[in-house]
Amino acid sequence: MNARAPRSFWLLASSLTSIASKLAPTGGIFEKESHVTDRLRAAALSLLLGLPALSADAQALGKCERLIVTGSPDAPPYLWRDPQDPAHLIGASADLLRQVAGELGLKVEVLYGGKRSQARDEVRSGRMDLLLDAPIALDEQDSLDYIHPALLYNDLKASAQPVDQPGLFLAVSHNSACNDPWLRGQLAKKMTELPASGLTEAALQRNLERWKAQSQPVSAPKP
Repeated sequence: MNARAPRSFWLLASSLTSIASKLAPTGGIFEKESHVTDRLRAAALSLLLGLPALSADAQALGKCERLIVTGSPDAPPYLWRDPQDPAHLIGASADLLRQVAGELGLKVEVLYGGKRSQARDEVRSGRMDLLLDAPIALDEQDSLDYIHPALLYNDLKASAQPVDQPGLFLAVSHNSACNDPWLRGQLAKKMTELPASGLTEAALQRNLERWKAQSQPVSAPKP
């Protein structure tokens, strides 16, 4: 999967999947007695034929069913590149965001977007929606909306510090189609609830053990 693919690719795929599932029982978009609404027909035809003009309702269809997310690939146990699937990132930050997003009815794809600076550029441009581990910086506030409070606090012991010291705030791109007051408000609410939930400590501990297990050298087979 190409981490640099434009966000419109994901939106188109998501919209077509949703439309197909709605149309399947009716026998097709041209069936006269279909219960599918005229608006949905128009949206489906526009997407399938590549027509640029869509109604406001059609544009809203599947607008933000999925968040495309990235962050530093060198910050275990918060976030690191999955050795089994290098196109994706894993870690405590990824687990917590999936938990939060799932409660909001959103899917999350945590992709490798390059090193920290490259990942930040992917989010700034809007090719990805959200940075998982952003440090707060005044010069970034013209391109990113920071979600308060922090997703995580760096309270691990010194011996367990990540290779790349991450910022621990969610930051939504100004250029993301998903960036709206509802999403920012819901994420902030969930961040407020996380500390008392016990999920943060569990995610950190689970991913610390996961990272340690992956870091163990593989023993050579005995002759």
